[in-house]
Formats: sequence, C-alpha cells, structure tokens
Amino acid sequence: MTEERGKDRLLSVERLSVSFKGDDGLIPAVKDVSFQVADNEILCIVGESGSGKSVMAKSILRLLPSDSAVYSGGRIMFEGSDLLTMPYELLRKVRGWRISMIFQDSMSSLNPVYNVGRQMREVLRLHHPELGRGDLASMAEELLNVVEMRNPSRVLPLYPHQLSGGMRQRIMIAMALVSDARLLIADEPTTALDATIQSQILKLLMRLREERGIAIVLITHDLGVVHMTADRVIVFKDGLVEEEASKRALFAQPKTDYTKRLLNSMPRLTPRRDGDGI
Repeated sequence: MTEERGKDRLLSVERLSVSFKGDDGLIPAVKDVSFQVADNEILCIVGESGSGKSVMAKSILRLLPSDSAVYSGGRIMFEGSDLLTMPYELLRKVRGWRISMIFQDSMSSLNPVYNVGRQMREVLRLHHPELGRGDLASMAEELLNVVEMRNPSRVLPLYPHQLSGGMRQRIMIAMALVSDARLLIADEPTTALDATIQSQILKLLMRLREERGIAIVLITHDLGVVHMTADRVIVFKDGLVEEEASKRALFAQPKTDYTKRLLNSMPRLTPRRDGDGI
C-alpha cells in the first residue's frame, strides 16, 4: 500500500473460524483467520480453488447458508460493530449500503426473467424509496455510464441471456455502486472472461477506487490479477493465511514454499531467472 493511501482501519477480521455441518460433525473451512483492510486499499486474497477464500469473503456479510454454516469463533469488526453478532435487521442495512459485493457468476446473480432495467430499479428503490419510476430509470442509466457501458439506454430493456459476460459483470458492478458503500467485496469478478475484458473490468474497479475512495477486497486465484491490482496480498491455503505481504514484497521475496510454487506456476513468455518476481 502506498504511503498516500488512507491508513485508517476499515475492516478487521479477528481470529475468524467457520465450519460446515457434516455427517460426522463440523468440517472446518476457515481456521483462525485474521486480517485488516484499510480505507481506500485494494487487498487481494489469492489461493487455489477450495482454499476457503470465498467462504471467508461471504462470511463478512454472513451470506453462508444458516442451516449448514457455523461461525465457531472470532469477530468481524466494521465501523465499530461486530458483523457476526449484529442483529439481522441492522445487518441488512449494512449489506449493499455500507458493504457491497460482486459475486463470481453474474449469470446466476441476475434474475433471468427480468430485464436489466427492472432489476436495477428494484435495487435503487431499496436505497431511494423517495424516487419515482422515471428518476430511478435515469439513475440506472447514469450508473451504467459510470461503469462504461456502451449505449446504456439500449441495454436496460435487455435480459441477462442477451448480454455478454463482460456486460453482465459491469451491470453487477453498477448495482454494487447504488449506495454509498465504503467497502466492495469482489469474488472472482473476472472468472470466465477473456483477457481483454478481464483487463477492462479490473481497470474499472481500480478507477472506481480512485474516484470514490472505496476499499476493495478482491478474491482471486489468478496471480496476474493480483499483480495488476493489489496494494496488499493474503495467500490462502487450506482455510489458513499462509502469507501476508505488500504486493511488491510478495512477488520479490515470497516467504513460504507454497507461495513460491504459486508464483512458479504462472505462465511466462520468457525463461525465469533467479530473483524474478513475475
């Protein structure tokens, strides 16, 4: 994280443990994890599929299924309150208002039977009940402009299946910007997108961070995404924090064998030399 960025702690995850109910008892998925997110920071959480990073991300807003997930320890402090013990009615006011989330699969996150305009108006109406239909429609179009959607007026009547993956992801980002969120959690936001669209989405997130002053927790398995976006990095393995470092330190001098293996697995166009970071 650069010295110019705000250093005030925004989110503090303290010794978080999450398990799932199984036939033979509880199965741990996140084990005694602690980390912080500062104002206006991009924190990347990287790890293999199944490492627990998405479970940890969803735990921040208690989005895991209540009939199977057990928060067996820890605190999640945001703006002075513990999100794990916060009454549900208060938590609903944090979700989407102070903390927004972009999910991995935009196709399943959008309702296939409603067009884009209706879905965006519904989200806007939750946060701006005083506005009429015309104002909500105008605000939806304005948000699509913010996320650099081409011809937003033509996109609003369309249904999710009529849009490309990159367009759907821009819509998800626009919906996450409806409120005055201070923290954006993005869970694998560029999965299944081609390299060009992936780069556009990541640049969009970085621009929004600069313009709106929001912090971003970016979940990914792609170290190329980390290299492009991160201020600081957490490496996740088997539900544990394997390593935590600034982006520069992680790529220059990884501390653990696991991180070194992750870095060595990255495709390269030129032969790797000793001391190379990426």
